[in-house]
Amino acid sequence: MDVQAVSALLAALLILAIGASVLLRSRSDRMYTAFAAMTFTVSAWHLCSFIDAATGSPVMRWLALWAAATLTPPAIRFFRIFLAQPSIGGPKRGPRVTLAWTLLAYAALVTSAIYKPIHDTSYFLVPFGLYVFGGLYRCVWDMYTQYRATTKRVERTRVGYLALGGFVTTTLTLTDLLPRFGVAWPAIGNVLGILYLYFLSQTLFRYRLLDLNELVGKMAVLGTLVVLLSAVYGFLLYWIRVGQQ
Repeated sequence: MDVQAVSALLAALLILAIGASVLLRSRSDRMYTAFAAMTFTVSAWHLCSFIDAATGSPVMRWLALWAAATLTPPAIRFFRIFLAQPSIGGPKRGPRVTLAWTLLAYAALVTSAIYKPIHDTSYFLVPFGLYVFGGLYRCVWDMYTQYRATTKRVERTRVGYLALGGFVTTTLTLTDLLPRFGVAWPAIGNVLGILYLYFLSQTLFRYRLLDLNELVGKMAVLGTLVVLLSAVYGFLLYWIRVGQQ
């Protein structure tokens, strides 16, 4: 187990708390429930990834892929509900096309579990990764197009922050997969995922530009805390590993 696995556990717990805090605000608001569904799915993916890294269980690796396959529809649904707010003025759309790709991914995972374990092969993981991260980049693209169409200054700034943060977070989460292919790369996507979802949760309640700028400082504090916790756990793991040799 390495630092990336520990950061996945921290991400699972903190993101679960973020989603629960939003859901407790209102369980009748479609936007809040959509955000909670997205965060709970992300939390499940991080938790399964942590258990997979800690135990090396093929079942947990399969479940992590299942959670990843489930992530795209609630993510697209939330962002489209968010952008369709009257204050922002985006069109009302649902992730109908994405659901068809999700069912195809489910069918491939079920086939892998019943007939032949193909979920560890590159000819499965490459198109699967394109589906998952393609859906996340689609969320970023929806925000970018709405950013260009929004005329209100505060809403335009808010959507611009979210589009830029979503692009950076998704890209660095994608680069977290590089160590699995033998490429040395610092794993910081989990930390940025926590910060982005926290920022996103706060923008649901805060609308003034001053509040959004204040959130940047809070995100820096939260990010520092998460990095320090990951570093402490990583040092402890290294210390235990050296002591056992």
